[in-house]
Amino acid sequence: MSQQPPPAAYAAPGPIQPKKKSRVGLWIVLGIVALVFIAIIASCAALMKGIGSALSEPGITSTSSGSPGSPRKSGGPVDTTAKIGSVVTYQDGTTISVTKVEMREAKKYEDAASDGRYLVVSVKITNGQDQNFDADLSSVDVSYGKDGNQAERAYINRLAEFSGEIAPGKSRTAQYGFKVTKKQAADLQVSVEPGFLDYPTAIFTGGV
Repeated sequence: MSQQPPPAAYAAPGPIQPKKKSRVGLWIVLGIVALVFIAIIASCAALMKGIGSALSEPGITSTSSGSPGSPRKSGGPVDTTAKIGSVVTYQDGTTISVTKVEMREAKKYEDAASDGRYLVVSVKITNGQDQNFDADLSSVDVSYGKDGNQAERAYINRLAEFSGEIAPGKSRTAQYGFKVTKKQAADLQVSVEPGFLDYPTAIFTGGV
């Protein structure tokens, strides 16, 4: 009987090594996050620089419709309070004056105060800029008495309020009506804002 060769020794398999995971995706994500962070920092820096420039240049405000993109140099006048009939001058040369306040008898169907009259305030604006002045957003308000009671507007068709644009160096006068009695008109405060937030409000005091 032939002798069988002994079976070959079976070597136990070694531990299976885990496959190394690729980190390419991780690096891509980190790179994107870094770019976004840098962009945010740059945007914040540009915004802060713009705010700092605006604060360091007082008198530079919104652009006017006469020259899109160009700043309107407003700034404040030396004194925003004056007597009725006087002139308030702004740093860019623009001037405002309440040239006249008067009482008128109301006609039929016209707005009026309790005594059948209304107050007419005449306001003159002279454009001191080198570009057109947008008068549409100008506003006029009146208060009366020691308590500063706000006067209600009297809308009279015969009175022409500010509208349109004023050319450089030119002037325009407008009239506004208010429901104020003759007695109340003895102590008036007229507030004029030439353009919305473009100039400080000018205040005129006096009476009829």
